Amino acid sequence: MKRLLLGLFLIAGPVGANPGLLMPATAPEAHLLVALDHLNAGRADAALANLSLLTRQQPDFRLAQYLYASLLDARSGRPTQDLGTDTGQMIASLSSEAQRRWAHRLGRGLNGLIPQSLLALPRKYRYAVVVDLGASRLYVLENTPEGLRLVRDHYSSIGRAGIGKELEGDGRTPVGIYHVTEYLDGDALPDLYGAGAYPVNYPNAWDRRLGRTGYGIWVHGVPSDTYSRVPLASEGCVALANLDFEGLAPFIKPGETPVILVDSIQWVRESDSDLLAASLRGQVMEWRRDWESLDTDAYLSHYAEDFSADGMTRAAFVEHKRLVNSARAFVQIEIDDLELYRYPGVEELLFVARFRQQYVSDELLREATKSQYWRLTPGGRWEIVEEAAG
Repeated sequence: MKRLLLGLFLIAGPVGANPGLLMPATAPEAHLLVALDHLNAGRADAALANLSLLTRQQPDFRLAQYLYASLLDARSGRPTQDLGTDTGQMIASLSSEAQRRWAHRLGRGLNGLIPQSLLALPRKYRYAVVVDLGASRLYVLENTPEGLRLVRDHYSSIGRAGIGKELEGDGRTPVGIYHVTEYLDGDALPDLYGAGAYPVNYPNAWDRRLGRTGYGIWVHGVPSDTYSRVPLASEGCVALANLDFEGLAPFIKPGETPVILVDSIQWVRESDSDLLAASLRGQVMEWRRDWESLDTDAYLSHYAEDFSADGMTRAAFVEHKRLVNSARAFVQIEIDDLELYRYPGVEELLFVARFRQQYVSDELLREATKSQYWRLTPGGRWEIVEEAAG
């Protein structure tokens, strides 16, 4: 394998493009992007000076070190060298990291656009995290009275085998809608996880429905001797530079903050999402009214023929609900903190409604968090295909 100057010299894009969303000017990535900008403009000396400073300030930034070494080799006129397989693979991984960072550098005109998977959040949920797995980018969005607003974004690494977790140990990062369950301090973890970790609730009900296995999917930091990892590096987790991970603390609330893992973010107008959110919200409210009416046939009409609930078939569910409703004098359902999402990575139109449910009947009072998976059929019918606690 011949040594390459990273393919970074082949990265094309307009000089002076949008320098990455909300990236602080002093961040190591920002300095790297300036160097790449110089390279694309043919200003090798300026790039070399920038990288010299960056490698002194952040000596564990491997991509910056490789770029700097490559430029020094090019300046010296030394001939290319044959590389071993391992070294060649590492260079290819660093090249991929650079290309993904640079693709973000070019910007995509995201003003006024939001991720397609985020339809609606309750007011108490102040932030949401969306990870574009294919682009190696984590976004934090704020839920404001005026709508969703992007507040920060960071380069991130994912599973060594890529996207779409199916089995325990497959080294892939799942695609789906999850929530942070807790915070784990880095001092109590192996150095692999760096500054700490936010576990998420993989597998969710949809994963279990499809027979997906595995556990321990986290958003976490990186080892103390590393600024960042190459794009495909973890056992299935999302890994960020420790400085970036620590910066997430004000935006993540365990037990509440959604983490949406998508293969590729589709950016849409918020007004388009509002229409879908209103339609799905209306279906959830109609489902609630039919349940309260004790018209069991109307209530059950919301459930698809292939519906299941925590392993219960539709037939078993129907029998159970008819038995329960026949013994009730009244039912009152209150729904709070309604979250609405479009589920990523599936061919059908699949949506998630997650809410806090209060059930009152006769002398019974129950409160729980419920997740419903709604399908929008080609004929325009909404139907529930999966239902689970949490």
